[in-house]
Order: sequence, then structure tokens, then C-alpha cells
Amino acid sequence: MSAHSFIYALSLDGHRLGDGADGIRTLTDYVSLAEASGIDVLTLGDPLEASESEGVGLAAAETLAYLARKTNTIGLLPAASSHYSEPFHTAKAIATLDYISLGRAGIVLDASQTDAVDARFPDLPPLPPEERVAQAGEFVDVVRALWDSWEDYAEIRELSTGRYVDSSKVHHIDHSGAYFTVKGPLITPRPPQGQPIVTVRLDPAAQATEEWPGLFGLTVTRADVAIVEATGDLSAFHTVVGALRNSAADPSVWARVSAADPAAALKQSAALRDVVDGVEFVADGASGLAVLPEVLRVVARLRSGAGSVERAATLRDRLGLERPISRFANAAV
Repeated sequence: MSAHSFIYALSLDGHRLGDGADGIRTLTDYVSLAEASGIDVLTLGDPLEASESEGVGLAAAETLAYLARKTNTIGLLPAASSHYSEPFHTAKAIATLDYISLGRAGIVLDASQTDAVDARFPDLPPLPPEERVAQAGEFVDVVRALWDSWEDYAEIRELSTGRYVDSSKVHHIDHSGAYFTVKGPLITPRPPQGQPIVTVRLDPAAQATEEWPGLFGLTVTRADVAIVEATGDLSAFHTVVGALRNSAADPSVWARVSAADPAAALKQSAALRDVVDGVEFVADGASGLAVLPEVLRVVARLRSGAGSVERAATLRDRLGLERPISRFANAAV
């Protein structure tokens, strides 16, 4: 991984947009303020666990597609559920988001399963935690293969011949696995970043669970970014970060910090600056949004104190990641 600047991310996972048009306007205002303050990345969860009275709300990917046209530089990472979503639909939605945002898209992989969400997907069989981790790994593999299914320059758009695409550069992925069967190709050309960013969150408190080895392995083999929960006793946090640093992949590592107490959050992020590559401030629900302006004011001061730095055009560039070529680039027709 090449050198890159320290990343400031903002999680608005708890914002359910329950107020219709007013809700999306409020969210737009917050995101515009975050971008102006120097926040590099916005993460947004899907409100699948909303009660019947609250309603489900707006899907994260579609919400961020709307916000992509209202922003210019901030990275946009919606949650992608590997258990409740189809990889084809996720790959298409994120490729589209990457086009709309001109290369600022990615996903936060979510391998969770809960009773509340199961009620909305009654045909899905429950899986034990270890299997859900395996399912998540296969999900990412399929999504990444679909992003590669169109090579670069597959679109030729020859008016003289009426040819829109070079079919030799569009590929079936022909995936048949334990959890997904997808032929492909994607119906959306290859995203501007080639491969949008894949992030995985790790909670050090889960190190003693049976699924931890698989989840850690998934992170170091599939993720561009590992977001590690930094709460309570930080000795476990440092253990996980050290293991990530010592892995062959050495992904970018961000600390996930609650913004409920802005002073404490900013103090903690400053203390971890030499340990991680970025920090994700969590402004969860109404209380988190109430203190968000205070957090953003400090981020703005930190950014101004670091001097004027031109932001890279794409999120991959900002993270110091090269743009990969399609895995099918040298495949036989």
C-alpha cells in the first residue's frame, strides 16, 4: 500500500430517515457540513431492524446515490448485507454509485443475522456464525468478480458500425458456490475505481468466539480497510491492530470511536493517530447527531492545522490503493 493521508470517517448508521423529505434534507445538510469540515468518508447502514411502527426507511445505497449528486469529495460507503442481499444486486448498485460519485464508492460488509431482520426475510434459512462468515467471504468474491466482468474499454460506442460494446471484453463469471450461484456478467460496465472499496468491521470483544478466526481471515484476505472497535479496555484493540499489521495483506486500519462524548472521542482519536490509518466517528441516532457539529468543528481545525492538501480524485487514490486491472483482461475469448 502506498502512502496516504490520515482518514476521518463518519458513521451515520443510526439515522433512519423516518421523516420523509425532511429526513433526507436533514441528512443532506449534515453530510454537506461533514464534507466541508474535512470528513473523508461517510458510512451508512441499512435500517433493516426498524420496528413495524418506524417503517424500514430508505436503503443505504440508494440514499448515498442521492447524496453523491449533492457532494464532491466525500467517500460513500453503504452497508452491504452478505446474508440478506444478493451479490449481483449489490455489485450493480455499488458500480452505479461509483459512476454517480465519480469514483467515491465502496461497501461496509455486514455479515450479521438477527431475529428482527429474519422476520422480513422468512424464506432465508438461519446460519450458524461460522457459516455466515464463510457466506460473507463468498459474497465478496462474487461481488468483486462481477466488478471485473467488464474489462476496461469494453464500451467502444462505434457510431460508424453501430457497435456499442466489444463482447470479447465482457465475461461470464460462472460462479457456483455453497451459498450463491451467479453467471454474470454485470449489467453495469466496470466501475471508475475498477474495484470500489471493501471494508470490514472487527470487534475485539469477539476474539473468543468461534467465528473470530474466519472473520479475521476474511478481513485480511478480502478487505481494503479494517475498522476496529475502540471501546473499553484498549489492550484488546491493540492486539487486533497488531495482528492486522503483521498480516501479509496489511490492510488500512481505522479505529471506530463513539462521538457521544465529543471531547473524549477527539482525545482518543488523537491518541490513536500513530497506531491507525484513520478514525471512524460514530454519530448514532438523535443524540449522536446533536453533538456532531462539535465533532466536525474540531475535525475542521485539525484539517486546517495540517495545511492545505488537495484531495485525491477517487477513494482508492485517497487510501493509497492502485487501480487494479480486470482479472479477465488476459482471458481467452
